[in-house]
Amino acid sequence: MKSEITGITRANEGIQGISWNILGQTMKSEITGITRANEGIQGISWNILGQTYVPKSNTEHSFSWHATLPPGTFVPPHIHPDQDEYLYMLEGKLDFMLGNSESQATAGDLIRLGMGVPHGIFNKSPKSNTEHSFSWHATLPPGTFVPPHIHPDQDEYLYMLEGKLDFMLGNSESQATAGDLIRLGMGVPHGIFNKSDQTAKVLFWVSPTRKLFDLFWGLHNMKEQKPEDVVAMAAEFNIHFLPPPPGG
Repeated sequence: MKSEITGITRANEGIQGISWNILGQTMKSEITGITRANEGIQGISWNILGQTYVPKSNTEHSFSWHATLPPGTFVPPHIHPDQDEYLYMLEGKLDFMLGNSESQATAGDLIRLGMGVPHGIFNKSPKSNTEHSFSWHATLPPGTFVPPHIHPDQDEYLYMLEGKLDFMLGNSESQATAGDLIRLGMGVPHGIFNKSDQTAKVLFWVSPTRKLFDLFWGLHNMKEQKPEDVVAMAAEFNIHFLPPPPGG
């Protein structure tokens, strides 16, 4: 059959406003039965691009899976030349690239991705954001770093999910690997460096939130993130980068 137009069918809406009341239906499935919540067929669970995929059904004509997309993860833009793809949002919010346009979807929405149409899927939401705490998932590729800086009125914590990072903690240096918790007290200079050849994944959080969430939005919206402009903007939000060492 011909695929409908790529787009999003919103929660509580049907295509063309249609709503059917059907008392019975007949369908052919692989082995008839129920795949339980939190279970995949044959107990399968995949970790792909930092996301968890649990296959729910697989036949010649159809394949379905449950996906968990942590904050900061994404599916890069791609094309299915000979498949239509559908997503039903169970919870949360995702941003989509749909052909030449962008859109968002939330719980209850159905996303329709017609064959041959480029599309990408992005979870841009932070972990949490309240007056008292702000947390986010960060991916640090090899060679990237956060220059030494100070949070005068925030404690900061990092929980290492994957990889290895080097830290400047006050006047000392240290390394952390998966499972380690890094505690950065307010007012203590610290820097974060990925000197390894592997990507590091980290859960960050600060308390209290102050203006850090707004700072991240400001940095994200910069057309060009020049170091001097980043330092100046950070100072406006009470995050202060240290000057480079003599001769650095």
